Amino acid sequence: MSNGDSITIVSCGTMRNALERLKDEGLLDGIDLVFTDVCLKERPWELERQLKEKLNEAGDRSDKLLVVYGNRCFYDSVNPERDVDKLLHEEPSARCDRIKEHSCVEMMVSEDCKADMSKGKKVYWIMPPWIENRDDVYYEWDLGKRNQTFPQNDVAMVLDSSGFFNDLMENDPEKILEFSDWMGVPMDAVEITLDRFRGLLKERIEKLRTNG
Repeated sequence: MSNGDSITIVSCGTMRNALERLKDEGLLDGIDLVFTDVCLKERPWELERQLKEKLNEAGDRSDKLLVVYGNRCFYDSVNPERDVDKLLHEEPSARCDRIKEHSCVEMMVSEDCKADMSKGKKVYWIMPPWIENRDDVYYEWDLGKRNQTFPQNDVAMVLDSSGFFNDLMENDPEKILEFSDWMGVPMDAVEITLDRFRGLLKERIEKLRTNG
């Protein structure tokens, strides 16, 4: 049974840690969280299935949904114009809004911030859950595809808002070395805050509440 005054967030599992931390600090009081698996971009059929399933699940409990997915997170090779927003419009059971960014990376850091942090280098940006779920995130990536993608960058940079990278360096450094060898580029990390993501969430939540 849905509640017209309630909001449910439907998010990619990549953002679970950040959303749960923001909920713990009180930003998302009264807002339910529902997650798909981490980064299903390489399996668009599974992304579509899980996202629609979670939207329906969330729509049963709320009339307002906030989707934490970027517009570049879904690609339909048969119909390239069919993006994440099109998927949302195919599920009309609840009013949906979405954080209007390209991907989870841009939800965490702006383009200007990325330019400052890259210091002139070509950077492949990584979210921490991608390291833990490599085989699922980079589904069926063979050596050829890896060589087309990673070596054109100078470094792979982990956007770390929770101390994940330092913990991994201390407790399981082999995992970082193995991931770096698998990509063929060195790996480093940059510490960030949740300030940008927090601001984006507050903006969309206020819009949902204000516009009924």
